[in-house]
Amino acid sequence: MALPLLVLLAGAPGAARAAAKGQLPWGLPGDARQARRTFRIRMSDDMRFTPDRIRVNEGDTVRFILHNAGKLEHEMAIGTREKLDERMAAMTQIPYTLHPHGPVRARTHAHDEPGMVHVMPGATRQLVWKFNRAGEFTFACLIPGQYEAGMIGTILVLAHAQPRRRH
Repeated sequence: MALPLLVLLAGAPGAARAAAKGQLPWGLPGDARQARRTFRIRMSDDMRFTPDRIRVNEGDTVRFILHNAGKLEHEMAIGTREKLDERMAAMTQIPYTLHPHGPVRARTHAHDEPGMVHVMPGATRQLVWKFNRAGEFTFACLIPGQYEAGMIGTILVLAHAQPRRRH
């Protein structure tokens, strides 16, 4: 009887993960002091991320160093493909103006949200993310025309190996 009560008090398995501040299906904002891996990602005006495929382990806190090598604004947004499609549809509703270097959204829009960083031409920014959920996730540039042009990448988060049970 004591064991079920202990389980009830502790919550269901994974409850602590679900209650983490900022938790999203693809992870949560990370603490830069806990980042053990760094990926340098180049954003370019040929609408590509280099590299565009990343593999990490469940539980990894990762620092992305994002360098915009182009003359257009770029951004990196992490999510599921479905959520990024939804976000892109919402982004098309935000007014933007054309400038010699490409489209610029109205400055009333907050570019940086959890899992999303906007990088101006020639600039370098960082994004720190904790991948505490296994699965295949997407990162993309959601600036009008760039997502549609293929500025998309994949993050594969490998599940922790489960310890073998003795029979």
